[in-house]
Amino acid sequence: LCYNCVKDLRQSGLYFHNFNLKDYFKKHDSYIPKTIKKYETRKEIQDYSADHEEVARACRKRVNYTCQKCKLNCSESKHLLHLHHIDGDKSHNYPHNLQVLCVGCHSKMYKHEHMKTKFKPEIEIVHNMLKSQRILDLDS
Repeated sequence: LCYNCVKDLRQSGLYFHNFNLKDYFKKHDSYIPKTIKKYETRKEIQDYSADHEEVARACRKRVNYTCQKCKLNCSESKHLLHLHHIDGDKSHNYPHNLQVLCVGCHSKMYKHEHMKTKFKPEIEIVHNMLKSQRILDLDS
């Protein structure tokens, strides 16, 4: 299961330490076929791939240091650009799964609310840059 699914299951009280899809479906859903043929792999902690920084640098450069959502130019403040994994798995560095976002847009993505606190100063800088670059900031 991906990190986000595990988090949702924990919050609803349906996650247990030795989680197994077959047992889960047996207990919670009578409509799921009882034979799950695919072997399940578990990853306790999702980590970025070993080449994450290199991939992130190349992606930021490819989009000219511009947020792919709000179009904020961060060429003078590259640290404000993050690499977002669309499927939530930090190790999936497939081009179709990666999006370069400013920290403000990244914090608005599904399951990224925690970033609003962690990156509060950076998000404020992004808001000021949006104003100076005359880009409409939908949150202000």
